[in-house]
Amino acid sequence: MKLKRILVAVDSQACADALAGFLTRHCWLGDSSFLILHVIETDVVLDIEPKYWEHALAKANTEGRALVNELAEKVRKAQPGLLVEEMVLQGNPKDLILDAVTDWGADLVVLGSRGRRGFTRFLLGSVSQAVASHAPCSVLVVRLAPVKTDEKAPAAAVATRLKDPEQTDRVVRAISRVKAIRE
Repeated sequence: MKLKRILVAVDSQACADALAGFLTRHCWLGDSSFLILHVIETDVVLDIEPKYWEHALAKANTEGRALVNELAEKVRKAQPGLLVEEMVLQGNPKDLILDAVTDWGADLVVLGSRGRRGFTRFLLGSVSQAVASHAPCSVLVVRLAPVKTDEKAPAAAVATRLKDPEQTDRVVRAISRVKAIRE
């Protein structure tokens, strides 16, 4: 199985740094293409005046574009010749990432996870878990921080710690084998 269309979802600078480390350490096929995606969460209910909301959205859009552009440039620099597209959307991150996976025809989704647990996870939800559970392709979740609990992650969500490149390579190969078995 060839992973030629890789959608990379990024939500923060810490996530972008972790994803850049993962993406630039791996050798991708010469005809691979990447879509670097950032979704600005707009499904929050805030009791503020529209002019402030518009200002906040404009600022978030500028910051999101800078985040996506920085990550895209790191991927381009690490492996010149790869096609790297950039996209910033506004809405529900879970829904828009899954829509982009289908619309763009991704073979692999790479995204970060903060490793939230308990009440915080209940309140905020888990974008990475939702994507891993519902995406029609393989999903690689790059863990930003070590998990501080014995609770096991869902089988569909694969987390790697970027400190061990060999482990990361094994995970990528395992995902490729699982995807091939499913097909």
